[in-house]
Amino acid sequence: LQKSGLEINEKNLMISENAHTILPKHIEEDKQKYGHIGTTSRGIGPCYKDKIARNGLKLRDYVKDNNENTISLLLKNTSLELNNLIKKYGMIN
Repeated sequence: LQKSGLEINEKNLMISENAHTILPKHIEEDKQKYGHIGTTSRGIGPCYKDKIARNGLKLRDYVKDNNENTISLLLKNTSLELNNLIKKYGMIN
């Protein structure tokens, strides 16, 4: 987004703290196990598999473990944020 000239900050972008992180192991697994069926080999399927198995790495944990301060400003409880916006603009009581 920044390469396209968009300014990124905590006021105009939020990322769910519960989003799962695609790791190099997911990309490798995708290439080795599923590459023959025409996947994009970007690790999305194996990451989703870990999410469903409840052993995936959430972004909030990744940021905490790796001191990723840039991303930490963007992490939000998006369910809460969206519900607050819906209430603010009168879409629900």
